[in-house]
Amino acid sequence: MITPTEHRDACIALATTAVTRRRTQKFRVQDCNTVATLPVLASDVEAQLPIPPMNNSAMDGFLVHTQDLRGSGPWTLPVAGDVPAGAPPVEVPAGHAVRIMTGSAIIGSGLTVVPVEKTDIPAGPIECPQYVTIDSAVPSEEENIRYRGENVGVGDRIASAHSLIDAGTLAALISGGVHEVEVFPTVRVTVIATGNELTDPTCSDTLDESQIPDSNSSMLAHMVNDTRLATARVLRVSDDPDAFSLAVAEAAATSDLIITSGGISAGAFDVVKESLSSDRTQETSSMWFGKVLMKPGKPQGRGTVGNAIVICLPGNPVSSFVSFHLFARPVIQTLSGMQPQPLTSFQAPITGTLPLAQDRDIFVPAIFDLHKSASVTPVPYASHFVGSLAGVNAFIHVPVASDQGPKIIPLNF
Repeated sequence: MITPTEHRDACIALATTAVTRRRTQKFRVQDCNTVATLPVLASDVEAQLPIPPMNNSAMDGFLVHTQDLRGSGPWTLPVAGDVPAGAPPVEVPAGHAVRIMTGSAIIGSGLTVVPVEKTDIPAGPIECPQYVTIDSAVPSEEENIRYRGENVGVGDRIASAHSLIDAGTLAALISGGVHEVEVFPTVRVTVIATGNELTDPTCSDTLDESQIPDSNSSMLAHMVNDTRLATARVLRVSDDPDAFSLAVAEAAATSDLIITSGGISAGAFDVVKESLSSDRTQETSSMWFGKVLMKPGKPQGRGTVGNAIVICLPGNPVSSFVSFHLFARPVIQTLSGMQPQPLTSFQAPITGTLPLAQDRDIFVPAIFDLHKSASVTPVPYASHFVGSLAGVNAFIHVPVASDQGPKIIPLNF
Protein backbone atom coordinates (compact mmCIF):
# COMPACT_ATOMS: atom_id res chain seq x y z
CA MET A 1 0.00 0.00 0.00
CA ILE A 2 1.04 3.61 -0.56
CA THR A 3 -0.03 6.88 1.02
CA PRO A 4 -2.34 9.40 -0.68
CA THR A 5 0.60 11.80 -1.00
CA GLU A 6 2.73 9.15 -2.72
CA HIS A 7 -0.04 8.35 -5.21
CA ARG A 8 -0.71 12.04 -5.85
CA ASP A 9 2.99 12.69 -6.49
CA ALA A 10 3.16 9.72 -8.88
CA CYS A 11 0.15 11.00 -10.84
CA ILE A 12 1.71 14.47 -11.09
CA ALA A 13 4.99 12.93 -12.25
CA LEU A 14 3.18 11.29 -15.18
CA ALA A 15 1.77 14.66 -16.20
CA THR A 16 5.09 16.44 -15.72
CA THR A 17 6.66 14.08 -18.25
CA ALA A 18 3.73 14.35 -20.66
CA VAL A 19 3.56 18.15 -20.68
CA THR A 20 7.06 18.37 -22.17
CA ARG A 21 5.68 16.70 -25.32
CA ARG A 22 2.84 19.17 -25.76
CA ARG A 23 3.26 21.74 -28.51
CA THR A 24 2.44 25.29 -27.55
CA GLN A 25 0.40 27.53 -29.81
CA LYS A 26 -0.28 31.18 -30.55
CA PHE A 27 -3.36 32.70 -28.93
CA ARG A 28 -5.00 36.06 -29.54
CA VAL A 29 -5.62 37.83 -26.26
CA GLN A 30 -8.89 39.27 -27.54
CA ASP A 31 -10.27 35.71 -27.86
CA CYS A 32 -10.18 35.11 -24.09
CA ASN A 33 -13.81 36.11 -23.73
CA THR A 34 -14.98 33.71 -26.43
CA VAL A 35 -13.41 30.45 -25.20
CA ALA A 36 -14.76 28.16 -22.50
CA THR A 37 -11.36 27.38 -21.02
CA LEU A 38 -8.70 29.63 -19.54
CA PRO A 39 -5.38 29.54 -21.43
CA VAL A 40 -2.09 29.04 -19.59
CA LEU A 41 0.94 31.03 -20.70
CA ALA A 42 3.84 29.04 -22.13
CA SER A 43 6.35 31.89 -21.86
CA ASP A 44 6.87 35.16 -20.04
CA VAL A 45 5.10 38.19 -21.53
CA GLU A 46 6.58 41.70 -21.72
CA ALA A 47 4.56 44.90 -21.88
CA GLN A 48 4.45 46.63 -25.25
CA LEU A 49 2.86 49.77 -23.81
CA PRO A 50 3.52 51.54 -20.52
CA ILE A 51 0.85 51.41 -17.85
CA PRO A 52 -0.64 53.95 -17.66
CA PRO A 53 0.06 54.95 -21.28
CA MET A 54 0.10 58.70 -20.54
CA ASN A 55 0.06 61.13 -17.65
CA ASN A 56 -3.55 61.45 -16.55
CA SER A 57 -5.74 62.73 -13.77
CA ALA A 58 -6.59 60.56 -10.78
CA MET A 59 -9.50 62.79 -9.78
CA ASP A 60 -12.36 64.88 -11.11
CA GLY A 61 -11.28 68.44 -10.43
CA PHE A 62 -9.18 71.30 -11.74
CA LEU A 63 -5.67 71.19 -13.16
CA VAL A 64 -3.56 74.14 -12.03
CA HIS A 65 0.05 75.23 -11.69
CA THR A 66 1.25 74.63 -8.15
CA GLN A 67 3.02 78.00 -8.15
CA ASP A 68 -0.35 79.73 -8.64
CA LEU A 69 -1.45 78.44 -5.22
CA ARG A 70 1.17 80.21 -3.14
CA GLY A 71 0.18 81.97 0.03
CA SER A 72 -2.70 81.23 2.37
CA GLY A 73 -5.61 81.15 -0.10
CA PRO A 74 -8.36 80.78 -1.05
CA TRP A 75 -7.47 81.35 -4.69
CA THR A 76 -9.80 82.29 -7.51
CA LEU A 77 -8.62 81.45 -11.01
CA PRO A 78 -10.20 81.81 -14.44
CA VAL A 79 -11.03 78.49 -16.10
CA ALA A 80 -9.29 78.21 -19.46
CA GLY A 81 -10.88 75.01 -20.72
CA ASP A 82 -12.44 71.62 -20.13
CA VAL A 83 -10.84 68.17 -20.63
CA PRO A 84 -13.28 65.24 -20.57
CA ALA A 85 -11.80 61.75 -20.50
CA GLY A 86 -10.68 60.78 -24.01
CA ALA A 87 -10.26 64.38 -25.20
CA PRO A 88 -6.86 65.74 -26.26
CA PRO A 89 -4.89 67.29 -23.40
CA VAL A 90 -4.99 71.06 -22.88
CA GLU A 91 -2.04 73.17 -21.80
CA VAL A 92 -2.79 75.18 -18.68
CA PRO A 93 -1.94 78.87 -19.05
CA ALA A 94 -0.16 80.42 -16.07
CA GLY A 95 -2.61 81.87 -13.58
CA HIS A 96 -5.48 79.72 -14.91
CA ALA A 97 -7.21 76.42 -14.20
CA VAL A 98 -8.53 73.72 -16.53
CA ARG A 99 -11.43 71.50 -15.50
CA ILE A 100 -10.39 67.87 -15.84
CA MET A 101 -12.02 64.47 -15.39
CA THR A 102 -10.61 61.23 -14.01
CA GLY A 103 -8.46 59.54 -16.67
CA SER A 104 -8.05 62.66 -18.80
CA ALA A 105 -4.61 63.19 -20.31
CA ILE A 106 -2.25 65.77 -18.82
CA ILE A 107 0.67 67.60 -20.47
CA GLY A 108 3.10 69.95 -18.83
CA SER A 109 5.00 70.00 -15.56
CA GLY A 110 4.67 71.68 -12.19
CA LEU A 111 0.96 70.87 -12.17
CA THR A 112 -1.44 69.48 -9.63
CA VAL A 113 -5.05 68.35 -9.71
CA VAL A 114 -7.31 69.95 -7.12
CA PRO A 115 -10.31 67.68 -6.38
CA VAL A 116 -13.64 69.31 -7.19
CA GLU A 117 -14.65 68.79 -3.54
CA LYS A 118 -11.99 71.37 -2.55
CA THR A 119 -13.50 74.06 -4.75
CA ASP A 120 -16.67 76.13 -4.84
CA ILE A 121 -17.91 74.19 -7.88
CA PRO A 122 -20.45 71.44 -7.18
CA ALA A 123 -19.64 67.95 -8.36
CA GLY A 124 -21.69 66.51 -11.18
CA PRO A 125 -22.69 67.32 -14.74
CA ILE A 126 -22.73 71.11 -14.91
CA GLU A 127 -21.51 73.63 -17.47
CA CYS A 128 -17.84 74.48 -17.33
CA PRO A 129 -17.54 77.51 -15.01
CA GLN A 130 -15.74 80.73 -15.91
CA TYR A 131 -13.98 80.88 -12.54
CA VAL A 132 -13.14 78.46 -9.78
CA THR A 133 -12.30 79.22 -6.16
CA ILE A 134 -9.95 76.81 -4.44
CA ASP A 135 -9.99 76.61 -0.65
CA SER A 136 -6.98 77.00 1.59
CA ALA A 137 -6.00 73.29 1.58
CA VAL A 138 -2.90 73.56 -0.60
CA PRO A 139 -2.18 70.37 -2.60
CA SER A 140 1.42 69.35 -3.08
CA GLU A 141 3.02 69.53 -6.50
CA GLU A 142 2.05 66.72 -8.86
CA GLU A 143 -0.66 65.46 -6.52
CA ASN A 144 -3.51 63.39 -7.97
CA ILE A 145 -1.62 62.74 -11.20
CA ARG A 146 -0.96 59.25 -12.55
CA TYR A 147 2.30 59.13 -14.46
CA ARG A 148 3.07 57.30 -17.69
CA GLY A 149 4.65 53.93 -16.92
CA GLU A 150 4.53 54.31 -13.13
CA ASN A 151 2.94 50.85 -12.85
CA VAL A 152 4.61 48.99 -15.73
CA GLY A 153 7.23 50.14 -18.21
CA VAL A 154 7.71 48.98 -21.79
CA GLY A 155 9.66 45.72 -21.71
CA ASP A 156 8.73 44.91 -18.12
CA ARG A 157 7.49 41.39 -17.49
CA ILE A 158 3.75 41.65 -17.15
CA ALA A 159 2.89 37.95 -16.78
CA SER A 160 4.92 34.82 -16.16
CA ALA A 161 5.05 31.47 -17.91
CA HIS A 162 2.80 28.78 -16.42
CA SER A 163 0.32 31.36 -15.13
CA LEU A 164 -3.36 31.32 -15.94
CA ILE A 165 -4.86 34.07 -18.07
CA ASP A 166 -7.54 34.89 -15.55
CA ALA A 167 -9.50 38.14 -15.47
CA GLY A 168 -6.73 40.13 -13.79
CA THR A 169 -4.01 38.83 -16.10
CA LEU A 170 -6.22 39.50 -19.12
CA ALA A 171 -6.68 43.13 -18.04
CA ALA A 172 -2.92 43.52 -17.55
CA LEU A 173 -2.14 42.04 -20.98
CA ILE A 174 -4.63 44.28 -22.74
CA SER A 175 -3.44 47.37 -20.87
CA GLY A 176 0.16 46.46 -21.71
CA GLY A 177 -0.62 46.41 -25.43
CA VAL A 178 -0.16 42.64 -25.80
CA HIS A 179 -2.17 41.16 -28.67
CA GLU A 180 -0.82 37.63 -29.00
CA VAL A 181 0.74 35.19 -26.53
CA GLU A 182 2.15 31.65 -26.52
CA VAL A 183 -0.07 29.23 -24.59
CA PHE A 184 -0.40 25.54 -23.83
CA PRO A 185 -3.24 23.77 -25.64
CA THR A 186 -6.44 22.97 -23.79
CA VAL A 187 -6.34 19.59 -22.05
CA ARG A 188 -8.58 17.02 -23.75
CA VAL A 189 -10.17 14.60 -21.28
CA THR A 190 -12.25 11.50 -21.91
CA VAL A 191 -14.28 10.11 -19.02
CA ILE A 192 -15.06 6.40 -19.35
CA ALA A 193 -17.70 4.93 -17.06
CA THR A 194 -17.95 1.15 -16.91
CA GLY A 195 -20.61 -1.15 -15.57
CA ASN A 196 -23.50 -3.24 -16.90
CA GLU A 197 -25.65 -1.75 -14.15
CA LEU A 198 -25.21 1.84 -15.37
CA THR A 199 -27.83 3.53 -17.52
CA ASP A 200 -27.93 6.85 -19.28
CA PRO A 201 -29.18 9.52 -16.82
CA THR A 202 -32.05 10.34 -19.16
CA CYS A 203 -33.41 6.78 -18.75
CA SER A 204 -33.84 6.90 -14.98
CA ASP A 205 -37.63 6.61 -15.30
CA THR A 206 -37.34 3.14 -16.82
CA LEU A 207 -34.81 1.50 -14.50
CA ASP A 208 -35.20 -2.14 -13.67
CA GLU A 209 -34.19 -3.56 -10.32
CA SER A 210 -30.60 -4.24 -11.42
CA GLN A 211 -29.80 -0.77 -12.77
CA ILE A 212 -28.70 2.62 -11.43
CA PRO A 213 -28.36 6.00 -13.17
CA ASP A 214 -24.81 6.76 -14.24
CA SER A 215 -24.05 9.79 -12.08
CA ASN A 216 -20.29 9.30 -12.03
CA SER A 217 -19.55 10.20 -15.63
CA SER A 218 -21.62 13.39 -15.48
CA MET A 219 -20.07 14.32 -12.13
CA LEU A 220 -16.52 13.73 -13.36
CA ALA A 221 -17.07 15.57 -16.64
CA HIS A 222 -18.52 18.51 -14.72
CA MET A 223 -15.50 18.62 -12.40
CA VAL A 224 -13.18 18.48 -15.41
CA ASN A 225 -14.96 21.43 -17.01
CA ASP A 226 -15.01 23.28 -13.68
CA THR A 227 -11.22 23.50 -13.78
CA ARG A 228 -11.55 25.84 -16.80
CA LEU A 229 -8.39 24.15 -18.06
CA ALA A 230 -9.86 21.19 -19.92
CA THR A 231 -12.82 19.94 -21.89
CA ALA A 232 -14.47 16.59 -21.22
CA ARG A 233 -16.43 14.07 -23.20
CA VAL A 234 -18.09 10.93 -21.82
CA LEU A 235 -18.01 7.32 -23.02
CA ARG A 236 -20.16 4.65 -21.34
CA VAL A 237 -19.20 1.02 -21.86
CA SER A 238 -20.34 -2.30 -20.48
CA ASP A 239 -18.26 -4.75 -18.48
CA ASP A 240 -17.07 -6.36 -21.70
CA PRO A 241 -13.24 -6.30 -21.96
CA ASP A 242 -13.25 -5.98 -25.73
CA ALA A 243 -15.66 -3.04 -25.67
CA PHE A 244 -13.62 -1.33 -22.98
CA SER A 245 -10.33 -1.90 -24.82
CA LEU A 246 -11.78 -0.37 -27.97
CA ALA A 247 -13.03 2.64 -26.01
CA VAL A 248 -9.63 3.15 -24.38
CA ALA A 249 -7.79 2.86 -27.70
CA GLU A 250 -10.09 5.42 -29.30
CA ALA A 251 -9.80 7.76 -26.31
CA ALA A 252 -6.00 7.44 -26.20
CA ALA A 253 -5.79 8.56 -29.83
CA THR A 254 -7.80 11.74 -29.22
CA SER A 255 -7.22 12.64 -25.55
CA ASP A 256 -4.46 13.85 -23.27
CA LEU A 257 -6.07 12.29 -20.19
CA ILE A 258 -8.43 9.37 -19.70
CA ILE A 259 -10.34 9.12 -16.43
CA THR A 260 -12.06 5.82 -15.73
CA SER A 261 -14.63 5.14 -13.05
CA GLY A 262 -15.06 1.70 -11.52
CA GLY A 263 -13.70 -1.72 -12.38
CA ILE A 264 -10.39 -1.59 -10.46
CA SER A 265 -11.12 -3.46 -7.24
CA ALA A 266 -11.03 -7.22 -6.65
CA GLY A 267 -14.30 -8.25 -8.25
CA ALA A 268 -14.80 -10.97 -10.80
CA PHE A 269 -15.90 -8.44 -13.45
CA ASP A 270 -13.46 -5.56 -12.87
CA VAL A 271 -13.00 -4.82 -16.55
CA VAL A 272 -10.74 -1.77 -16.24
CA LYS A 273 -8.04 -3.49 -14.25
CA GLU A 274 -8.33 -6.67 -16.30
CA SER A 275 -8.14 -4.95 -19.67
CA LEU A 276 -5.37 -2.47 -18.88
CA SER A 277 -3.27 -5.20 -17.27
CA SER A 278 -3.77 -7.78 -20.02
CA ASP A 279 -1.41 -8.85 -22.78
CA ARG A 280 -3.45 -6.98 -25.38
CA THR A 281 -2.43 -3.57 -23.96
CA GLN A 282 1.09 -4.22 -22.68
CA GLU A 283 2.74 -2.95 -25.86
CA THR A 284 1.04 0.45 -25.62
CA SER A 285 0.36 0.87 -21.91
CA SER A 286 2.15 1.03 -18.61
CA MET A 287 -0.21 0.79 -15.65
CA TRP A 288 -0.07 0.54 -11.88
CA PHE A 289 -2.99 -0.72 -9.81
CA GLY A 290 -2.91 -0.91 -6.06
CA LYS A 291 -4.26 0.21 -2.74
CA VAL A 292 -3.92 3.68 -1.26
CA LEU A 293 -4.11 4.21 2.48
CA MET A 294 -7.24 6.34 2.38
CA LYS A 295 -10.97 6.11 2.86
CA PRO A 296 -12.93 6.36 0.67
CA GLY A 297 -10.96 5.47 -2.43
CA LYS A 298 -8.68 2.63 -1.43
CA PRO A 299 -8.37 1.05 -4.92
CA GLN A 300 -6.63 3.33 -7.41
CA GLY A 301 -4.85 3.10 -10.74
CA ARG A 302 -2.58 5.25 -12.87
CA GLY A 303 -0.44 4.93 -15.96
CA THR A 304 -0.36 5.60 -19.67
CA VAL A 305 -1.86 4.23 -22.84
CA GLY A 306 0.07 5.51 -25.82
CA ASN A 307 0.65 9.21 -25.13
CA ALA A 308 -2.45 9.55 -22.95
CA ILE A 309 -2.34 9.49 -19.18
CA VAL A 310 -4.88 7.19 -17.53
CA ILE A 311 -6.19 7.85 -14.02
CA CYS A 312 -8.42 5.04 -12.75
CA LEU A 313 -10.84 6.00 -9.99
CA PRO A 314 -13.07 3.78 -7.84
CA GLY A 315 -16.67 3.26 -8.89
CA ASN A 316 -18.41 4.28 -5.68
CA PRO A 317 -19.50 7.86 -6.33
CA VAL A 318 -18.14 9.46 -3.14
CA SER A 319 -14.87 7.61 -3.63
CA SER A 320 -14.73 8.86 -7.20
CA PHE A 321 -15.55 12.42 -6.11
CA VAL A 322 -12.82 12.49 -3.46
CA SER A 323 -10.26 10.78 -5.69
CA PHE A 324 -10.80 13.20 -8.57
CA HIS A 325 -9.96 16.19 -6.40
CA LEU A 326 -6.92 14.55 -4.86
CA PHE A 327 -5.42 12.85 -7.93
CA ALA A 328 -7.02 13.81 -11.27
CA ARG A 329 -7.30 17.55 -10.70
CA PRO A 330 -3.52 18.10 -10.21
CA VAL A 331 -2.89 16.04 -13.35
CA ILE A 332 -5.13 18.39 -15.34
CA GLN A 333 -3.38 21.41 -13.84
CA THR A 334 0.04 20.04 -14.76
CA LEU A 335 -0.98 19.06 -18.30
CA SER A 336 -2.40 22.56 -18.79
CA GLY A 337 1.04 24.05 -18.15
CA MET A 338 0.31 25.25 -14.62
CA GLN A 339 2.16 24.24 -11.52
CA PRO A 340 -0.13 21.82 -9.65
CA GLN A 341 -1.67 23.58 -6.69
CA PRO A 342 -0.76 22.10 -3.32
CA LEU A 343 -3.40 20.68 -1.01
CA THR A 344 -3.94 23.75 1.12
CA SER A 345 -5.61 23.17 4.46
CA PHE A 346 -6.74 25.12 7.49
CA GLN A 347 -8.42 24.51 10.80
CA ALA A 348 -11.95 25.58 11.67
CA PRO A 349 -14.68 24.60 14.13
CA ILE A 350 -16.26 21.28 13.12
CA THR A 351 -19.93 20.76 13.90
CA GLY A 352 -20.58 17.05 13.79
CA THR A 353 -19.04 13.68 14.50
CA LEU A 354 -16.06 12.40 12.56
CA PRO A 355 -15.03 8.78 11.98
CA LEU A 356 -11.86 7.54 13.64
CA ALA A 357 -8.90 6.99 11.31
CA GLN A 358 -7.69 3.61 12.51
CA ASP A 359 -5.42 2.38 9.72
CA ARG A 360 -5.69 4.94 6.90
CA ASP A 361 -6.43 8.61 6.28
CA ILE A 362 -10.08 9.55 5.93
CA PHE A 363 -11.42 12.32 3.70
CA VAL A 364 -14.94 13.27 4.77
CA PRO A 365 -16.99 15.44 2.37
CA ALA A 366 -18.18 18.53 4.18
CA ILE A 367 -19.84 21.91 3.80
CA PHE A 368 -17.83 24.96 4.86
CA ASP A 369 -20.11 27.84 5.83
CA LEU A 370 -17.96 30.95 5.62
CA HIS A 371 -20.81 33.45 5.84
CA LYS A 372 -22.57 32.34 9.01
CA SER A 373 -20.27 30.76 11.54
CA ALA A 374 -17.12 29.87 9.57
CA SER A 375 -17.70 26.29 10.68
CA VAL A 376 -17.44 23.01 8.79
CA THR A 377 -20.15 20.35 8.86
CA PRO A 378 -19.45 16.79 7.68
CA VAL A 379 -22.20 15.35 5.51
CA PRO A 380 -23.69 11.86 6.07
CA TYR A 381 -20.80 9.67 5.09
CA ALA A 382 -20.36 6.42 3.17
CA SER A 383 -18.62 5.68 -0.11
CA HIS A 384 -21.96 5.20 -1.90
CA PHE A 385 -23.83 8.17 -0.31
CA VAL A 386 -23.96 10.18 -3.52
CA GLY A 387 -27.07 11.98 -2.27
CA SER A 388 -24.93 13.67 0.38
CA LEU A 389 -22.65 15.39 -2.14
CA ALA A 390 -25.01 18.29 -2.85
CA GLY A 391 -23.36 21.51 -1.68
CA VAL A 392 -20.09 19.86 -0.65
CA ASN A 393 -17.24 22.37 -0.94
CA ALA A 394 -14.58 20.91 1.35
CA PHE A 395 -13.06 17.76 2.76
CA ILE A 396 -12.28 17.13 6.39
CA HIS A 397 -8.98 15.27 6.37
CA VAL A 398 -8.75 12.95 9.37
CA PRO A 399 -5.13 11.72 9.37
CA VAL A 400 -4.22 8.31 10.66
CA ALA A 401 -1.42 9.87 12.72
CA SER A 402 -2.76 10.20 16.25
CA ASP A 403 -0.79 13.38 16.95
CA GLN A 404 -2.49 15.32 14.16
CA GLY A 405 -5.95 16.80 14.33
CA PRO A 406 -8.44 17.07 11.47
CA LYS A 407 -7.77 19.65 8.77
CA ILE A 408 -10.09 21.34 6.29
CA ILE A 409 -9.23 21.10 2.58
CA PRO A 410 -11.25 23.55 0.46
CA LEU A 411 -12.24 22.21 -2.94
CA ASN A 412 -11.20 25.38 -4.76
CA PHE A 413 -7.54 24.82 -3.85
